Amino acid sequence: MTNPMSKGLRTAVIRLAHENPELREDLLPLLKIGTDLDGFLEGFYRRHPSLRVYKPKIVSKAAGSGVHGHPEARQSGNEIWLFPKFWLLNVGTRDFVLAHEIGHFVSSKGSLADLIRKAEEVGIDPWDTGSLPFGQGNMEEAFADAFATYFLDRNELKNRYPAWLKLVENFQ
Repeated sequence: MTNPMSKGLRTAVIRLAHENPELREDLLPLLKIGTDLDGFLEGFYRRHPSLRVYKPKIVSKAAGSGVHGHPEARQSGNEIWLFPKFWLLNVGTRDFVLAHEIGHFVSSKGSLADLIRKAEEVGIDPWDTGSLPFGQGNMEEAFADAFATYFLDRNELKNRYPAWLKLVENFQ
């Protein structure tokens, strides 16, 4: 299904929704959110081909779902759900969010105990939550952020959090 809205008008509506969170629920139906999942994924995997090997099922949730109290995306079992708020993000942020959720997908194939053991092997104290990277408060979120950064900007991860670079490499 093609959105009848011109690209310029669509961009203006997205900007308005981004700058005015209180209007998002009213604006989302205008955008026919999620109608170009295939196009987004094609571009995502062209920009980040090394993430293609993980192959979670990616589902775009309908407009009106997940607006209040839900994140932009979430990993559930073998699926990643993209909520309408996801489509309001700019492309770079969408790429990071999807890579982050793929990080959850990858870590979910093991156990939290595996993640903690591998973290300790590379010198990360998993119980020192104050030193988790990216301001995260738990290992799962910190790993997902490190995973996304590894694939989208490896040098940043290498320079800022070298032990987490090793953790991501050892966990794959």
